[in-house]
Amino acid sequence: MLASVHLPEAEDQPMTELTVIDCAQPPPPNGEGTQLVSLSAELSLLEDALTAAANIAELLAMKSLPTDEAAAQAPIAINGVLVLVTARMTHLRRVLSCEADPRELLAAHNSVPENELGDPDVRLRPWTAGQRATHLTRLLAKAEAEARREGPTPPGP
Repeated sequence: MLASVHLPEAEDQPMTELTVIDCAQPPPPNGEGTQLVSLSAELSLLEDALTAAANIAELLAMKSLPTDEAAAQAPIAINGVLVLVTARMTHLRRVLSCEADPRELLAAHNSVPENELGDPDVRLRPWTAGQRATHLTRLLAKAEAEARREGPTPPGP
């Protein structure tokens, strides 16, 4: 479920739109204090990581790293950053397609309170216990169906 809320501001200022992505149901009525995942903050951190990797690559190409040891470690550092960004982007894609709980992305850099409105950010709502149970039930049913399709495993040599 994708919900948009238009918030009127001062008459001379444009409207602010807040979008909260909720994969299954509306938030509980007592949702105040719930921490949401700020998509803007998450993407900003990923952008910073990619910028750092690009900067290291540029310094390496220009032979401007301070030591030979730093130059030798630069490719490993770049690869490490790219692997982490790729993993985080994969997880973010899974959250946006409702395959994973946004709570798994929640961290100090992207956590915002539910009642902190006023910017055009997209917020991801962590699943309720019921949503998590439903998701796990679906995963189990899918795994059981796949196991039945594959049939018994032939014995080894």
